[in-house]
Amino acid sequence: MMKLGQVAQQSIEEVLELIRKGNIPSIEHVLWNGMPAREVRIKDNAFYLSEKEYSMLIDEMVSQSLVEDEIPKNSETLLISEETSRFNSAIWFDKTRKQDVTIAGLGGIGSYVVFMLSRLDVNTMTLYDPDIVERVNLSGQLYNSNQIGDYKVDAAANMIANYSNYYSFVAKHEKLDENSMISKVTICGFDNMKARKDAFRNWTNFVARLPEEERGECLFIDGRLAAEELQVFCIKGDDTDGERRYEPYLFSDSQAAPTVCSYKQTTFMANMIGSIIVNLFINFVANQCNPLIDRDLPFYTEYNAETMYFKTIA
Repeated sequence: MMKLGQVAQQSIEEVLELIRKGNIPSIEHVLWNGMPAREVRIKDNAFYLSEKEYSMLIDEMVSQSLVEDEIPKNSETLLISEETSRFNSAIWFDKTRKQDVTIAGLGGIGSYVVFMLSRLDVNTMTLYDPDIVERVNLSGQLYNSNQIGDYKVDAAANMIANYSNYYSFVAKHEKLDENSMISKVTICGFDNMKARKDAFRNWTNFVARLPEEERGECLFIDGRLAAEELQVFCIKGDDTDGERRYEPYLFSDSQAAPTVCSYKQTTFMANMIGSIIVNLFINFVANQCNPLIDRDLPFYTEYNAETMYFKTIA
């Protein structure tokens, strides 16, 4: 085992030589003597590299054609990472890691979506929410008591760094409005209609500025959650009919069904809607990978926990 910060060029050459012989390393983020490091394991050998040394290794691999292309951001190179090894043969895997995603509203919906997307290792995430974690949030949001008083975006960022080794995020302590910077893929987890309207206007304006051939790469997902019910709307950037169908659902807050504070949010439903939203995102990406059969991407999904009834509208 090598000491962090003392992996000389000779040791990097040793790693390269093992790779040239067809050995596939596993790479993990670890702490080595209290410092962040990359553990590179090849057969019975373990090398602990600082970020600088790890970059040197990657540069050498690229220059010697041991990898075929540019290393994607937040990637463990084109080598096998144990953190994604259970799904890295999926048709959507590489494409997913090139996606930039904006998540607005990090409550019961957004906190779970952020966690799941971090496990998929998407390229970047931009997080919007001006609120702080309160004790009442622990009933249905993916935070813990030690995070009470923290901004939700900071708490979410720490969570995905600690549990997913994911660091490609921008945390904004602000609301997403009509003028905010967004991504082609935008996911809303708001609890009010005005915020949904602002986000949708922002996204449609963003899409309209793109060349027509790029609009199919855009996706807007709006999740709505109660204690035992959920609704999800899903619109692609080239689906003008879907945009028109969605407009009537952007009613005012005064028209929204009232909820009782003591019957407003549950963890199991928050987890479920997060999973449905990420499932839609995966189907959207998979359909860009020339599958034999296109995956479903329903405009509307509804679930009622009491009846366990799922409903989708294509």
